[in-house]
Amino acid sequence: LFECSPFVDEFIAYDKHGEQKSIKSFFNIVKFIRRQKFSRVYSFHRSFRSSLISCFSGAKFTAGFDTSNFSFLYKSRVKYNPDHHEVARNLELIGEDIRMIAPVDIKSQLANFLIDRSKRTTNV
Repeated sequence: LFECSPFVDEFIAYDKHGEQKSIKSFFNIVKFIRRQKFSRVYSFHRSFRSSLISCFSGAKFTAGFDTSNFSFLYKSRVKYNPDHHEVARNLELIGEDIRMIAPVDIKSQLANFLIDRSKRTTNV
């Protein structure tokens, strides 16, 4: 969703259970992110590693969910609502910024999209 946005400088995937599960890989990703000098970092995952990476990123603004492990490390914490769809939750996390660049009612736009999509039929 965010990877294709013209407003996102970089989308970084971190495979903490695969090739990048070592402590060395953790420090390498932190160094990589610090070198990019991002002004804002959003962490959609709620793990302590994600919180630590965001904290050590060097960004002036970091945001994550209030239920994240080590959530106290974020400069901004957004309420995690388990009743919302994952996409809606992620949009809520970047809510302040998305309203600045696209001042629309995201929730109604998303709801309309989902309703329109559910009306489509497939011929087999």
